[in-house]
Amino acid sequence: MKTITYRSTVIGHDSGGFPSDRLRRPVWSLLLLFVVNSMIAQVSPPVPSYTVPGSFLLNTAISPITPSVAGDPAGYLLPLTSSNASVSTFAGTGSSGTADGSGTLASFNGINKIVFDSANNAYVADSNNNKIRKITP
Repeated sequence: MKTITYRSTVIGHDSGGFPSDRLRRPVWSLLLLFVVNSMIAQVSPPVPSYTVPGSFLLNTAISPITPSVAGDPAGYLLPLTSSNASVSTFAGTGSSGTADGSGTLASFNGINKIVFDSANNAYVADSNNNKIRKITP
């Protein structure tokens, strides 16, 4: 077992929890998603760290072009995190719904999974609405 000598919290707080997903970023840093404590930890050489509001983050996806995206605990909002530590809303209102639209005009009800294709389109499993939603760049 290899010992990790450096870890920074990328999103969330830094208390106990369990990793539920692992993602490799293009710069070979490793992201771990901790469901219990709503944290995404980055294991890499020293880099800036930042926190996104929310709790119990369930999904993380890395687009081939844009920064990381994390799913909201209730599944209503997709915050966008960037490499310069800024956070903005990628899509969603923070309330349940099924509206199509750009950015905060869209609404979700139970984001379950997020994936990106090579053209940077995001596909979101909107579980409680029984839909796969496509978000174009």
